[in-house]
Amino acid sequence: EAPTAPPFLPQTRTLNRDSREDETREDNSATARRGEVGTRERKRGRRDEKARGRATMRRSSKKSSSSSAAAVPTKAVSKEIERIDQLFYTYADGSSSMIDPEGIETLCSHLEVPHTDVRILMLAWKMGCEKQGYFTLDEWRTGMKALRADSISKLKKAFPELVQEVTRSSNFQDFYPYAFRYCLTGSHTCYSYDTVFL
Repeated sequence: EAPTAPPFLPQTRTLNRDSREDETREDNSATARRGEVGTRERKRGRRDEKARGRATMRRSSKKSSSSSAAAVPTKAVSKEIERIDQLFYTYADGSSSMIDPEGIETLCSHLEVPHTDVRILMLAWKMGCEKQGYFTLDEWRTGMKALRADSISKLKKAFPELVQEVTRSSNFQDFYPYAFRYCLTGSHTCYSYDTVFL
């Protein structure tokens, strides 16, 4: 008689098959979970990149705004110096590139003051002029920028403030010896001794 298979074998094969199917499902679930995790990480990475990009754009925008804000005053100063220089060359001698005694007399006539007026001496002090009867471009720029004057009308309006500045005790102590030295320079006398010191 042929031997018969033990009755438990079919059940064992069924259990083994079920176990393999369970393992396959678990592997598939684990793979799916890993895929989901990877997808979430990629999405998070893209969000982080976008956030960094926006932050970089904001910083660039701020820098650009700061640069633009800084450029505005620079342009304004450049325009002011240009007007100051144009005013200088209105009175400067073409050969020496300085405002000489003749140019100063023309300037005084436009300012409607005598060339011996003490305010012209005060103007020379404000410019830091070294030689009587001559204004250099650098001296002119120094004085006009300090007085915020880039036109004849503005220079006229600056005279009262300049007089007040010079007559303050602390400034007059500097102006007095300057005026004395200045009047001794050059051969062209613009101011009388009494006008300066009385």
